[in-house]
Amino acid sequence: MAKLEFSSQTTPSTADFQAILHETMAVSNPVDDLLMLTEKLRMYEQRHNISSPAFFAAYEQGDLPESMVHEVAWAATYDMFVRLKRRLEATLMRAALLPAHNLEYA
Repeated sequence: MAKLEFSSQTTPSTADFQAILHETMAVSNPVDDLLMLTEKLRMYEQRHNISSPAFFAAYEQGDLPESMVHEVAWAATYDMFVRLKRRLEATLMRAALLPAHNLEYA
């Protein structure tokens, strides 16, 4: 997953930022991003001995044990995983149903 970092001394102009963002998105691979998120989730699951879906459900309901209350990064990672997985699934479904000239990543 691409990560752009800037400091107060390296903040690009709006036009430069748009060019950098466009270039980064052009070389980004959503399947690689999904695999990277999957690996991060696996590490959280092993550390806490709970699946990500079970953790996220408890997180959303406020039912986490005290030791896991501050696992905001895990919740954000799982949310990104679910969103990206849905986008990829939708893109693949469109690819299966539409002629090749109409395809574009969502």
